[in-house]
Amino acid sequence: MKIRIDINMKKIIFSLLFISFLAFSWGQEVISGLNVNPQLIKNRLTEKASFSEHEPVHLPFIDDFSNYDVYPSEKLWIDKNAFINNTYCVNPPTVGVATLDALNQFGEIYSTMQATATPADTLTSRPIRLDTLFTPNYRPINIEDSIYFSFFFQPGGGMGEPWALLGDKPESNDSLLLEFGYKTGEWVIGEIIEEFIIIEDFLEVGDLIESPCEPDTYITIEENLFPEDTLWFVCDTIMIPEMVWEMVWHTKGMSLQELYDETGQYFKQVLIPITDEKYLNAGFQFRFRNYASMGNNSLPGWLGNIDQWNIDYVVLDINRSEADTLYKDVAFVNSAPTILKKYQQMPWNQFKGFQTEELTDTLRMKLTNLDDITKNTSFNYYVYEDNGNLVY
Repeated sequence: MKIRIDINMKKIIFSLLFISFLAFSWGQEVISGLNVNPQLIKNRLTEKASFSEHEPVHLPFIDDFSNYDVYPSEKLWIDKNAFINNTYCVNPPTVGVATLDALNQFGEIYSTMQATATPADTLTSRPIRLDTLFTPNYRPINIEDSIYFSFFFQPGGGMGEPWALLGDKPESNDSLLLEFGYKTGEWVIGEIIEEFIIIEDFLEVGDLIESPCEPDTYITIEENLFPEDTLWFVCDTIMIPEMVWEMVWHTKGMSLQELYDETGQYFKQVLIPITDEKYLNAGFQFRFRNYASMGNNSLPGWLGNIDQWNIDYVVLDINRSEADTLYKDVAFVNSAPTILKKYQQMPWNQFKGFQTEELTDTLRMKLTNLDDITKNTSFNYYVYEDNGNLVY
């Protein structure tokens, strides 16, 4: 369907303001957080922005972030701001966490970051069919089904000696929060697609100009335009269902040492009951958000990736309770170790001929049992070539 929109053209005049900055020199080197994420930068060229209506998922919703990295799985999440990794966390429930920090999906610091706490990353679920149970029996979901949402969280920064720290701890004015969202039934503007033309020749009232939105469509000029004027056109408007977001949980920034001293745990589990029927619809969503602050911008190295939070083992399901804190799961805690004695990797010409000296004779893996019942567990090692051929 084509819609003719009358556009009131106005000249846009840009003025440039030049500001001189006083440069400070510092007498010593400083250590600061990375101001980019190399892994996300590497993936930027393969990422394409898109808008789509996301297919809802069914209960149970479970993600322990263990079988993929860098970006959240599109099967469960709709955005890519959180960083999936196993390097910013200490003793997670299972290998792999979602880290919320001050970097966007391309590994760059958000341009809105400032000294005060500012919204940074968001991790948003796909729509969830919280109105219907599909297995084992197809039936409506109701409040009596005892629906609980749970997750584990850890403030970033690590703990212990300075050389053992991982990232940066959130300050007391920073925060991590969880929001539940539901559709109101109304439609709102989700995206406006615009194009512009820079005027090259003088145009007076009554002249025609071709629309950049639709070829062979011309619009009558209603105001004199001069060279280098900019003329904007609204080409399309995308409507989306209106979502209302409500904060259901939050915590202020702290260090991992403070969390451990308070709870005796490296990750703290949170359980939240869903008791409001407005959430029992076909488009229920939840999202994690963090607020981060860059600190004092008069100091060297103030601009860096800071205020990390780690999230793990997200579960949403029925037939749960506040005592539902255990899981029938035995999992790896860390990534597979290197087979070398002293290094993570080394050049082939350095390794060749010194296999006996360089290869370790023992590989140690840390596992976790999330249940209170002893599990008899075994595992095997496999070695593959780059082409996928099994070596050992």
